Amino acid sequence: MSLKERIHDVSDRFTKAQILDSLGLQEKHPTTDYVLPALGIFGAGIAVGALLGVLFAPKPGPELRSDIRRRIDDLRHAEEEENPYTG
Repeated sequence: MSLKERIHDVSDRFTKAQILDSLGLQEKHPTTDYVLPALGIFGAGIAVGALLGVLFAPKPGPELRSDIRRRIDDLRHAEEEENPYTG
């Protein structure tokens, strides 16, 4: 009996999981099995954090948004003054 026939015979009698288990190995799970749930939890955390930030903000919404907009504009102008080649 050739090696190829022996391998075929063994593969007929045992499942892939049984062969890997007998060798002390296991199938590699796809990366998406743990990355996608982690990204979902991370995204949910960002959403909850943003919601709590808005709920507990010391200023009303329109005032807070205009404050944030003004600060971003100030940062842009400061960057343009430091480096005139950006923008």
